[in-house]
Amino acid sequence: RRELREWFGARADGWRPLRTVLVRHAQPVQEPGSLEPLERDSVVGGRTFVCGDHRVHASLEGAVRSGEAAAQAVLDRLRS
Repeated sequence: RRELREWFGARADGWRPLRTVLVRHAQPVQEPGSLEPLERDSVVGGRTFVCGDHRVHASLEGAVRSGEAAAQAVLDRLRS
């Protein structure tokens, strides 16, 4: 709520959750040590770029971080 208030101001104070949805098996099982190295490079070939939660860690944050890294790698390649 604090972050929403920073983004949207005082109007966010009155917001209430509508519902919570549990999605079973929404993320793959990732046992400790199964992702070595912890973060994998987005560039897997000369012109092949890969992203997804399997490249960082099994989470929405991992997918976003991986996507950002892949996009940056593409930009870097285009600029070189």
